[in-house]
Amino acid sequence: MEHSKLVLLLVLFIAAGIVFSAVGLCLLSEKYLNQIGGKRAMGKAAGWSAFGIGVLTIFTGIFIFSVPSVLEYIIVGYLGILFIAACAAMIVVKLKK
Repeated sequence: MEHSKLVLLLVLFIAAGIVFSAVGLCLLSEKYLNQIGGKRAMGKAAGWSAFGIGVLTIFTGIFIFSVPSVLEYIIVGYLGILFIAACAAMIVVKLKK
């Protein structure tokens, strides 16, 4: 892959990771957790999940830039982890109802 495309992927992954991490930190703030009251545990779970996805996204972008020869495998692994996280979140929400 061309170097400019790798740099673009790196920037996109880092930007998305920062956004996810910031959302996670906002969801973990005491002000937000106090607003949602009885669903405090769900708020914490959502916050930690968003923060974890943000960190994973940043590291994935760095890894793609560092080892471009396995780009396809990295992307498939990243999407697999996101799919598993989404399924786990849906199961947890369903069990809490």
